[in-house]
Amino acid sequence: MKRRYNPNRNRRTGLPLKKSRDWLKKQVVCNYCGDEIETLVYKKAEGPFYHNKACEQLCKLEQSGGPILATSKNYYDIENDTEWRDLSITTTESAEDAVHNLLIEKRNKRHGDKISSPNHYAFSYNHNGNPIYSTTDKDLVIQYFKDDATAFNNLKKSTIEGKGVLNNRISEHILTNLGQIGIKNHLVKRLNMREQIIKFVEIIPIEFIIRNIATGSITKRLGIEDGTVLKQPLLEYCLKDDKLGDPLIAEEHILAFDWATKQELEKVKKMILRINDFMIGMFRGVGIKLIDFKLEFGRLKTNGKTEVILADEISPDTCRLWDSITDKKLDKDRFRKDLGDLIPAYTEVAKRLGILHEQSNVSAVNVTKLSSVKKRK
Repeated sequence: MKRRYNPNRNRRTGLPLKKSRDWLKKQVVCNYCGDEIETLVYKKAEGPFYHNKACEQLCKLEQSGGPILATSKNYYDIENDTEWRDLSITTTESAEDAVHNLLIEKRNKRHGDKISSPNHYAFSYNHNGNPIYSTTDKDLVIQYFKDDATAFNNLKKSTIEGKGVLNNRISEHILTNLGQIGIKNHLVKRLNMREQIIKFVEIIPIEFIIRNIATGSITKRLGIEDGTVLKQPLLEYCLKDDKLGDPLIAEEHILAFDWATKQELEKVKKMILRINDFMIGMFRGVGIKLIDFKLEFGRLKTNGKTEVILADEISPDTCRLWDSITDKKLDKDRFRKDLGDLIPAYTEVAKRLGILHEQSNVSAVNVTKLSSVKKRK
């Protein structure tokens, strides 16, 4: 049907004639994602300008001190595909998964059988329950933080909405600070609310556990009173094997079975003690006691050389954290021991570390429609 000409409106802009002279078609910059967009702008307007309501909503949330839940550049940095710049403005498990599945669906439709190629975004493997995805760079992968909670070698399982978001933010904060004191680790950058770009490494199949205060399995094994402060940090080794129950092993086992070399172990031990000293001070400064934590390391190959780096998340999932005054547990023991309120505990840790502001809420943004932002051609 042919559109009728309205003599009272400007043919080019569609605006009323008396107002058309006040509106100009200009190139402006989105105040949130920084891309240039061509749009109609009131001639006296000084900004800010946005792609759409989604960018405006995220910008206001960030300025108000709330959590930065997503960016319009979620996947653009991984593969140079402008159609993939989807906004995931939500913190709920279902909506976040919807965004994730939408991306996979679009990629499958776009590339077909090529999805298995290492040059495309494809499922690779799981690490500690979190999916790891390949990228166009063979030296980089994407770690996706799920809401799954497990304990006792996966004998106890559940899904706790929002846990992955908090772990992503907390781990990024700690690893970034460790990098600043010279502890090399796998973090490259956080992509969005649930994903990080990390370096691809060969994981050493050992869990390194550093204890400052006795609690958990060690108290049962040795009959020590829960909460006993150790005279010096205690380092334990466990073989990473859920089927065997992650058995406790000695340093001699590691060397005998060639899981790591003596030189690698010496370097790892020095790194662990430095990490422990730093984290004790960091948490003590915000009123939290670092009871114990687990670390993993991996071999990074660059330019024909191999070096051992920290290659694991550090979050309330991998640490035991108690309030300095009340001894309230602020870690995954709330799930292990059915104490409840896991998300409030993790949120409290994030707030004390300065990651989230006091007024922040993990589910601060609610949208009913997934939006896409297209880069200008």
